[in-house]
Amino acid sequence: WDYLAFYPNVLREVLRAEGYEPEAILSGWRERGWLDHRPHKFTTDVWLSEGKTVKMVKIRRSAIDGLDTE
Repeated sequence: WDYLAFYPNVLREVLRAEGYEPEAILSGWRERGWLDHRPHKFTTDVWLSEGKTVKMVKIRRSAIDGLDTE
């Protein structure tokens, strides 16, 4: 796999529920290069199997592989 993709509204909801400020978290992830995104956005288009595209937050695999989980 190359990335994990989340619906933006769902990801923001989860971050808020865990006590985080979604815009600050997403900005940090974007600055670190963890997101595959359009300029000045947190999202990019993801093709679905039905031939439709949806805007999603895509977290690159390299961001996850690079995390220190200990």
